Amino acid sequence: MPASAVLSESRSQLQSDSAKFHTPNSDLYQSVKPGCHLRAHFSYAPSLDPLVPGAGLLLQHGDIVQVTECSGHRYWRGFLLQEPTRECYIPSPQLVGDHYEVVVERHLPYVQPIILTGSLKNQVQDHFYQERPEKFASCVPHTTRAPRESEMPAYDYHFVRRDTMQAMINSELFIEVGEFNKNLYGTTEAAVRLIAQRERKHCILDSCSAIPKLHAAKIYPLVFLTGAKSWRQLVEMRHGEIQEFEARELFDKDTELEKEYSKYYHAIVRESTLEGVFSKVLETIEKYSQDPVWIPACEW
Repeated sequence: MPASAVLSESRSQLQSDSAKFHTPNSDLYQSVKPGCHLRAHFSYAPSLDPLVPGAGLLLQHGDIVQVTECSGHRYWRGFLLQEPTRECYIPSPQLVGDHYEVVVERHLPYVQPIILTGSLKNQVQDHFYQERPEKFASCVPHTTRAPRESEMPAYDYHFVRRDTMQAMINSELFIEVGEFNKNLYGTTEAAVRLIAQRERKHCILDSCSAIPKLHAAKIYPLVFLTGAKSWRQLVEMRHGEIQEFEARELFDKDTELEKEYSKYYHAIVRESTLEGVFSKVLETIEKYSQDPVWIPACEW
């Protein structure tokens, strides 16, 4: 989420003697001490904040900040891990609400899955499968529909009876499940682990609804929103497969996704070309998948 959206209301409030602050999660606010690490789920440009009391820290969505001072109500101090000598002001949770997340470094016994969302998720997914098959793979989902002529069991889908799949659902074996044309479809935790642990590849998924169950299973995916900087660019990047009205709707949907799942995203990737999107997503994956990795402290 951009700084303008997070801070615009706070600026007007702070300029009033009767300022009313955001009410952040009290557990988060009280748990932060000097030395803690926070992931920023928003972007912050100090040049756009006239109330910052000194040099502010430029933040991009997903950046990790080490807190050095957190006694102030409106602004704390900290530094980016890649710039440990540059300590600056950052907006506190009183200003940005729950757009921070306390994180810790841990060694994981698997390669982190990737969740792609947004209007260009299919393009990014197909590109990675074709260009980087040694790093990315899909898992085999379950379904209750009959196999088509060209489909292979256990390769395209695990084809099962409805009562079998319902029993699996009741046993909470799926990280996500849904129904389409009266057939059930779902992805199991075991299918994701097969790719992440045995094959040592990034398993690509496409739904944020799977995140809570993945976290409950101690699986921490890297999550991306992929899109264009404008709906006109989206028409070009989708190679004319969508009309202008569809591009407008998809562009607006990306904005809704950013707001709804802001706390999960490691990066908001909006570029003017497909190549730019591919490059930025891959660069961010390589940045955040270095062992050890940063995961939510509350989940560990």
